[in-house]
Amino acid sequence: MNIPYLRWKKSVEKRTSRRRYHPEPIEREEREALEESVRELRKEFPLSRVIIKQKGFDEVTKKIIGSHGPVTGASSYAMIVGKTSEENYKATIQAGVVGEGLILEATHLDLNTCWMGAFFDLGKASSEAEIEDDEEILAITPLGKAKDPPPITEKILRAATGSHKRHSLAELCSEDFFEEAQDWIITAVKLARLAPSAMNRQPWRFEVEGEKLILKSAIKTRKHGVYPYLDCGIALLHLLVGAGSEGVEVEVEYGEAPVVAILREK
Repeated sequence: MNIPYLRWKKSVEKRTSRRRYHPEPIEREEREALEESVRELRKEFPLSRVIIKQKGFDEVTKKIIGSHGPVTGASSYAMIVGKTSEENYKATIQAGVVGEGLILEATHLDLNTCWMGAFFDLGKASSEAEIEDDEEILAITPLGKAKDPPPITEKILRAATGSHKRHSLAELCSEDFFEEAQDWIITAVKLARLAPSAMNRQPWRFEVEGEKLILKSAIKTRKHGVYPYLDCGIALLHLLVGAGSEGVEVEVEYGEAPVVAILREK
């Protein structure tokens, strides 16, 4: 896979969701760099795509959340789009992978982001992009420079959602996981533990079966407007980045719910 493993590993460790933005749109060069990173990722994950808009973020959010909503101020934004065909389960996973690739590259470019699987006007967003009949906008993210230091309202929202709290690896992994797992698998799950998720619900769970790493979802239904498999797709990219940072190329096999994916070394 053509993934910048080491660069995105740094982005995983650096990234944090931001909710208050300066109004300046991103530069053309930044947009082109983001589009190129997504283009490369879609060669492996073609059931999702990203649409970047230079302006209009407040227009697709203010009708839902108002001027004091969770994320405000940005001009530029991206829409993460997935197929709604018979492969929508797989497409939702791939949307998490591709969308998170955009966000990790944005972090590398010193741009701030925030996954939004709800709290945006789906109809308005769809009208701003050429969405096919078999596609759905699964999430959006602002793109820009966040206000520093974070305003008190942003700190309150972060505390309310518990976004800084993480399940321990022991809670996320099956019994005897660390006795059985290879080194690349341990690195991968440590990075996946840092993945963002809707309302910080962290639905991913990990098991080892021989030399295979199995990613499962502990949640099976859509909550807070977001599919758990979108969250798990984000975690899947983190797994790939973690493995790749250890010099291990893996192949991905999709499972049936609640199994999201099975990873094995090539």
